[in-house]
Amino acid sequence: MGKNSSTLAYQIAPPAASTMAPAASPAGAQPSSIYVFAAPQHSHLVPYMAALQGTCITVDHMTGAFLPPLNHEKLLAWWKERIADAAAGRVAILFLLDESEPGTRPKGAELVGVALLSLPASETSPFRGPCS
Repeated sequence: MGKNSSTLAYQIAPPAASTMAPAASPAGAQPSSIYVFAAPQHSHLVPYMAALQGTCITVDHMTGAFLPPLNHEKLLAWWKERIADAAAGRVAILFLLDESEPGTRPKGAELVGVALLSLPASETSPFRGPCS
């Protein structure tokens, strides 16, 4: 991931208005930004990651590591383990922010998505890895 893994990874702009339904893109909508999680800058987002996962399971009926009824402390502990995995270089955590003020400290309420990318376990497989 390199030395600057905490910097902005990608910028995603909304599609051109002609390719979208009118209600899908409000006027003046800000682009969303994808970041690579770095504990010193982003650890305040961990409770929001746990809450987002819980919402996806209970509201959107996402299948995942947990079943309802959910325990927030259990979700939070699971995310702390993923943060440790990221610090050890086993996974990369990407998160999507719908930023009201791009370039400022990320706010928990702006978190709209998270992805975990497993990093290769061996030197001979840098081209593959599961995504969850």
